Amino acid sequence: RAASATVAGDLLWMYKETTIPRGGADVQCFRSVIVMTSSRRAGRFMRKVEIDSRLSRNLGLKATREKGYCETAMKGPGLRLMIFDRSNQRRFMELEKLLALIEQKSKAANIKYETSVEEFSNMTFAQQVNIMQKSDVVVASHGAGITNVIFMRMRSVIIEIFPFGYTPSIFGQFIGQRHHLGGRAISRCDSEEFAKCIRKRSSQSGKEDKGEETIRTFEAVCAKRDGVSFNERLVLSQNNVCLRHQNLYPDYNVVAEKVINATIRMCNEEYDPSGYSEVSEAAEKIADARSDAMVAKKKKEKELKKAKRQ
Repeated sequence: RAASATVAGDLLWMYKETTIPRGGADVQCFRSVIVMTSSRRAGRFMRKVEIDSRLSRNLGLKATREKGYCETAMKGPGLRLMIFDRSNQRRFMELEKLLALIEQKSKAANIKYETSVEEFSNMTFAQQVNIMQKSDVVVASHGAGITNVIFMRMRSVIIEIFPFGYTPSIFGQFIGQRHHLGGRAISRCDSEEFAKCIRKRSSQSGKEDKGEETIRTFEAVCAKRDGVSFNERLVLSQNNVCLRHQNLYPDYNVVAEKVINATIRMCNEEYDPSGYSEVSEAAEKIADARSDAMVAKKKKEKELKKAKRQ
């Protein structure tokens, strides 16, 4: 997922820029980086991601909101609401309906928003960090750009919208570790985009008949409210690529309700930064010691392997 809209992509770019010697300059490196570690659980590999608090400090970001933040924001332009859209697949369709519903419901709840619709595909890393840090409420189409929630202040609101039949929880760890509020919503079927994707892929593999059967199964599932069979679920699970190609037609009334309710909760919670504070200095020293120990261990192993070869 190292695309231009992801943190991973920018970290890869920074790695190449700073580790490749130029003109005889010394090789440089990072003290620490964000990594994924895998552990086997229930027969599957589960990826665990831990966000180091030093990331926020190194970038000069605020971890929490100050006391009375919402009240102060309401007296000005309002809380910052950002709709994170996409330019290709998984685009929000009829987005004006959501904007109108949020405006209507926010007035009834006496909440004021400063709303913007953004895409990350043409933004630099710094621009992505800046807009996420300033946002209080984010409604986002599912995608790798949601990785950037790690740059939001803790207890922000994030509503993730999924295409029909595809609801992975790969970004849930980021959202959970930052203690964000909000939730998720699932779109209605986009049969047109799904069929277009399936036909393109099946024609490339010479399996047009199977492709048409998959489309019929998808349309049958879309017509049901419940009672989806195991075989139908299996067919859908084998076509995640095309499920991700669907555009988004969520119930905007439900999405708007989630936005308002989560905002009220965010603003009504008693201010207690200690509950969501970054790791203590002692914990950081332990983390540094572990990092140093790991480096020393790797160095020793490398030396032993070298000695054996000799």
